[in-house]
Amino acid sequence: MERLRDGRVGGLHLPELPPRLAAPDDSYLGQVGDLLRLSPVGQVRRLAGPVHVEQLGRLAAANIDGVLFGDVAAVLAGWPLSLPSSSRLELCAHPHAAAARVPGVELTIDACPPGTRGLRDLRRDRERVVLEHGQGVWIASPLDLLRIEQARGHRVQAGALLAVLEHRRRFPNGPTARRAYTEQQASEAVEAWLATSP
Repeated sequence: MERLRDGRVGGLHLPELPPRLAAPDDSYLGQVGDLLRLSPVGQVRRLAGPVHVEQLGRLAAANIDGVLFGDVAAVLAGWPLSLPSSSRLELCAHPHAAAARVPGVELTIDACPPGTRGLRDLRRDRERVVLEHGQGVWIASPLDLLRIEQARGHRVQAGALLAVLEHRRRFPNGPTARRAYTEQQASEAVEAWLATSP
């Protein structure tokens, strides 16, 4: 197993990621900060467009039990990458939720996204994002989003998520801290993921 170095994310103690993961692109940090100054709806409007804002609102109103992951969730977490208009909302939910169709929402439901153990795994560190009118959605934590993008082999997306984590580490008291993790929870999450990585 690769040796881990010491670090902090969002005010919590985390082992730093191994060298193959520990290369956040510093050029993204300013963009992450700029994005996080916007409301969640503003973030999605800027990087994904008004169609995704409307779809998020409809998904929140449908109140499906699940955790949003993928590109749109990553934008809500703060990554600074623009999305193609063809991006779909991705929701980790029980298979019975697949029968739930939300009119006007391009939704992919996956019971077990790559790199995870499914909904129970993602619920552990999920973050609540409040949209307009008090409606909200649960999104996967940046660490979980990173696991998913790594498992998918998406290096650019993983680099952007590393920048989100680095921004939270550098500015733990900023508006980016949407969830308080304990040191032990974060360390266990990283170590469990590393134990399952090839």
